[in-house]
Amino acid sequence: MMDHRLFSFVSCTLCCILVAAGCGQVPSSQDLQGRWAEKSAERIAAVFTPAGDGYDVYIGWREPGLAQYEVWEMTATPSRNKFSYKDGRHSYLTFEHEGDVEYVEETDYTDGAGSFSINKDGELVWTDRKDGSKTVFFRIDPEAEDGTIDDSKKKL
Repeated sequence: MMDHRLFSFVSCTLCCILVAAGCGQVPSSQDLQGRWAEKSAERIAAVFTPAGDGYDVYIGWREPGLAQYEVWEMTATPSRNKFSYKDGRHSYLTFEHEGDVEYVEETDYTDGAGSFSINKDGELVWTDRKDGSKTVFFRIDPEAEDGTIDDSKKKL
């Protein structure tokens, strides 16, 4: 049987090695705050707003040319090496015509669960356990008032 002091030392050492190697980086509250764009097609946008010790998260997606917008909303709180949520809400906002401001909202679910973490490249990884998907985002330059993307941080 392993002595609990030795186990603690080994666990702590292993954790430090993994963090130093870039594995399992622990996101801090400043790591996620701001705006992010989905890496592959840039059609999904995520906004993280500080809320207590975590974030209020708003994620939106719209296929060009369609008058429907998908929205995910959740509250992510610190959990080990990531921020997790269990209150995910997924809705469809349907506009009668492109450019309308009035819409009909249909809630798909309110029991979504998943997490957000930062990978070794500094990208945000969203793991959605409700639909089993992973989405990678890059940070949008927080200084750009017009919402343009800081291409110097984008990795293709």
